[in-house]
Amino acid sequence: MRENPKKYVSVIIPVLNSAKRLERCLQSLEQQSYPRDRFEIIVVDNGSTDETPEVAKRHRVKLLRETRAKNPYMARNIGIMESSGEIIVMLDCHIATPDWMTNGVTDLIEQNADIIGGETIFYFDNGISAASIYDSISNIQMEKSIKERNIAKGCNLFIRREVFCKTGLFPENLRSGIDVLWSARVVVDGFKLGYSPGAIIYYYARGLRALIKKSRRVGRTQPLIWKCRGWSNGKILKKILRGFFPPNPGFIKTKLADTENPEFIAKFKSVFFVAWICEIWANLGRIPTCFGLIFNDIEMPDYSQKLER
Repeated sequence: MRENPKKYVSVIIPVLNSAKRLERCLQSLEQQSYPRDRFEIIVVDNGSTDETPEVAKRHRVKLLRETRAKNPYMARNIGIMESSGEIIVMLDCHIATPDWMTNGVTDLIEQNADIIGGETIFYFDNGISAASIYDSISNIQMEKSIKERNIAKGCNLFIRREVFCKTGLFPENLRSGIDVLWSARVVVDGFKLGYSPGAIIYYYARGLRALIKKSRRVGRTQPLIWKCRGWSNGKILKKILRGFFPPNPGFIKTKLADTENPEFIAKFKSVFFVAWICEIWANLGRIPTCFGLIFNDIEMPDYSQKLER
């Protein structure tokens, strides 16, 4: 086991109607090898109607509420503003392995990085389906996102406090995909992004209904991401039109083969169909944003809200 660093850490967990998952998440944090007196847990309830707040109250956490809108970035920002840590961690409501925090903080220091994205392993708690398989091969590919695209996903991030002081908090005008825009902006601002293979969390693979909803939410943000990368409105529109055609079967076959899981590979046809459905729903989210960009009728991400030291 690596030596425990002594940096004070704030773990931010936005949550909505996830009592059972929050219980598992908090139990995993109670088993961390990192010294318990060197980190705080901030749970931000985003309007739950189940027992989620009661679960939080049974644990050693600071419970906050964000009621303006059901938006995880608003919830994260509330938690960040109430945090005390030198290092602020975005976890979401997932399961952390025992050395997750120790490895993430140590790699942040040893790599002299400002942000570290940890490894994410998909957890099939409701059984293996074509939808959950597609989720696991297409989403939250943290190492690849960081090393090949210089961006990070927000479910497992270790971030130095000064990053939020300079770049600003998460923009709050959309519910999905803002972490990609924000992490890209952070790199442009001169901060260093790194990867920690040992900061491992288990991430719940989605079923079909949840995956479709996620696809549409992410689709709403993607034209903004493309626009920030310098794409023209015409190029964005062409991308959307192509999105209604079937996905590349070779890409999906390769992704399934990379898992080396015979059960996954055997479900190729079903996974391909799910991929097509998700792409169509993503397009339905992209279209309003695309036309908003064309007619200059959409709000661009706002980074003006800064964290005070």
